[in-house]
Amino acid sequence: MMTTETNLKLPIGYWLKQVDQLLTEQINQAQAAHGVTRTDWQILNLLYENGRASDEQIFATMCTFLDATQFQEAIYHLT
Repeated sequence: MMTTETNLKLPIGYWLKQVDQLLTEQINQAQAAHGVTRTDWQILNLLYENGRASDEQIFATMCTFLDATQFQEAIYHLT
């Protein structure tokens, strides 16, 4: 178990990852009624903002968050 003192010494990257995980959980819960995950929402938002885009163009943006297999699964789910 981490103490408060230990928590204060953790690097900012640790806290960013924690916030990202919490954000993903909350978005997934909120969108579950619509059958959409955070990843789905991000892909749909990219298409909304840019119009048409190839898989390669979308993956170039999403590759920070997903590997190629996860990306293909997300595209399959959306289609």
